Amino acid sequence: MEDKKTVLAIDFNNCVFASAYGQPLTNSKGHNVNVIIAFFNKLKMLIDIVNPTYIVFASDLTREMTFRRKLYPGYKAQRKPMDPEIHDQMRTISRLIALLGYPTLNDYTYEADDVLGMISRYNMINGMNTVIISSDRDLYQLVNKRTFIMTPRGDKVIDLSYMNENYKLTPDQWVELKMLQGDRSDNIPGIVGIGPKTALQLMQDFGSIKAIYENIDIIRGKTKELLLLGKDNLEITRKLVTIVTDYTLLDINEEKFKRKEAYPNEIRDILFAIETPSLRPLFFYDLLPQG
Repeated sequence: MEDKKTVLAIDFNNCVFASAYGQPLTNSKGHNVNVIIAFFNKLKMLIDIVNPTYIVFASDLTREMTFRRKLYPGYKAQRKPMDPEIHDQMRTISRLIALLGYPTLNDYTYEADDVLGMISRYNMINGMNTVIISSDRDLYQLVNKRTFIMTPRGDKVIDLSYMNENYKLTPDQWVELKMLQGDRSDNIPGIVGIGPKTALQLMQDFGSIKAIYENIDIIRGKTKELLLLGKDNLEITRKLVTIVTDYTLLDINEEKFKRKEAYPNEIRDILFAIETPSLRPLFFYDLLPQG
């Protein structure tokens, strides 16, 4: 990356779930704290890798009130409630992030993906780099010369070259790939019967959904039949899979990325209360501002 300001933009919910693997670690009260420990160890590692100018978190507030749910009532409707143990640890992590002074941006209408899209677009226009931390491949559509996706483990960076080498697609084409294949985890219909492998091949062969339908007569067999049957789904699917990047909707600006005052005493009290001694040096020597 060029020597410009860099924003480390963290997909909060995604990174919490990415920290929820491994053996439970309970304190004397019987409360599990393994997600908290894994999350902040990851955060320290990512800060060391990226060395960002700013660190900002984007989180989801609700599934029921987003514009996508209003547009399509089945959107994410099949998802189960969050595991109570993870939810409790998520609340503690969120509290510690706030006490560290890091901003968290969210909104009832827009999801974390949209907030990340707004941040990356603002940075692109204003000459700053964005490193988005997430394992969510929907975010690949945001990649550009100043926006990069890094996995929560810090072991992979998705940039324009990666997308070309691994998929032979541009970020704009990635949106149309998602339109064709849909997303079962989000209950997005797409073209029913067209899976990821067929969708990718179609996009590589034709380059766009418009070109696919312009050449529908040379597509044979079941694939042609499914494309014709599912064509009416595409308009709403485009709206569901396209990440919002208009940063004026939430007045995203550089001022909102700036770190606020940290509260070391309150952080110390929480760490003692939840009995996480391994995090104490991490906070007080690495994550808290020095001096």
